[in-house]
Amino acid sequence: MTVDPIQDESSAVVWRLACKSIVALLEVSGSCMARMAATAHQTKPSMDRGCRMKTEIWFAGTARPRIASVSEDSAGYSIPAPGDCGRAALVAVGDADESSDPACALRVGTSSLSLYFGRDLFRKQPSHSMTTVPAKNGFGSGVWPWDYYGVGPNISDRAKQAYIRLVDFVENDCIPAEKLYEEQISKEDRFKVVPPIIEQLKAKARSLGLWNMFMTADYSKEYGIEGPGYTTLEYAIMCEVLGQSPLAPEATNCAAPDTGNMHVIARFGTPEQRQKWLVPLLNGEIRSCFAMTEPAVASSDATNISASITKDGDYYVLNGRKWWSSGFADPRCKILVFVGKSDPGNSDRHRRQTVLLVPKDTPGIKLVRNLTVLGYDAAPHGHSEVEYTNVRVHKSNLVVGEGRGFEVLQGRLGPGE
Repeated sequence: MTVDPIQDESSAVVWRLACKSIVALLEVSGSCMARMAATAHQTKPSMDRGCRMKTEIWFAGTARPRIASVSEDSAGYSIPAPGDCGRAALVAVGDADESSDPACALRVGTSSLSLYFGRDLFRKQPSHSMTTVPAKNGFGSGVWPWDYYGVGPNISDRAKQAYIRLVDFVENDCIPAEKLYEEQISKEDRFKVVPPIIEQLKAKARSLGLWNMFMTADYSKEYGIEGPGYTTLEYAIMCEVLGQSPLAPEATNCAAPDTGNMHVIARFGTPEQRQKWLVPLLNGEIRSCFAMTEPAVASSDATNISASITKDGDYYVLNGRKWWSSGFADPRCKILVFVGKSDPGNSDRHRRQTVLLVPKDTPGIKLVRNLTVLGYDAAPHGHSEVEYTNVRVHKSNLVVGEGRGFEVLQGRLGPGE
């Protein structure tokens, strides 16, 4: 791959220091590993004199180890991609200078190589980035993922073209927008304002045909839900790309918990429920929350759920406390998929649960707090603890039927959603 030359002397210094004594392991397409040893000449980092370095990368995990030579100077950078190793991923970290210089890292993506140096390690934007354009037959001389995994005959040409567009969209639109996204989050109330950049990304994704890719062909065939019609295998390969940026899933309307919630309404919802909730979710107009996990029980086993659902005429009354309710704090969240116990005395423990679609603005629903994961609040989406006190929900919001909640949950969680 060929990239633009470094334009300023400070960037050249950073690049030299980064390559000075880094020895790292790079993960390459699954189990294939690469060992990188980088050295740099001790020339003065001036663009007039040039900053020349030589790097050798040993790619293992193939029939024969490949050696790729990397040369950098004031004219640009050239990094031949090894054909047997597929795509490199993740980060390599090492010491730039044992005496005083901080750590640095290289991120090798599907079609880009980015350098993080010093304090930039704690930011989303690299100090210097090199991006390539995929060739018609693959990324540089690398292989396509369907060829690497040996599933090429099972991937349609239409899905392959979508994959190419997706790679370009994620790397050239989503990843560069991450810093702006953080800057646009409200400083006063991080859960009040949705960064405008995400709507711009959504509009572009739709124009590129990169929308609702999770709604696979079986939903169109079995449930009459309009979607792009990719197979689960085709979507799985696209998910590898979506995972490279926290913005990409939402930008393409393929973000949790909405995908699983849409599957629930598509599979089990009534025509009225689909029209009211599924249509705006598919259009990316609203968002949703999945309310299952509770603080008092091990909630990964849905039979442990303790929140109560009591029948009262044409209504169900909900009481209980949920937490890690991802998406509840989002100002666009309008509907909750609530799991509760409606028949605790049933001898069949898998027939005690019921699922209801609960409008978020229903009286009796109270936000207790927004939780953090490793210090991150995931604003404005968030992970919330929520209390339900005598929440009255009309019977028209019942999913499938009373006592069939565990069945619904298996339909949502069983496939790994």
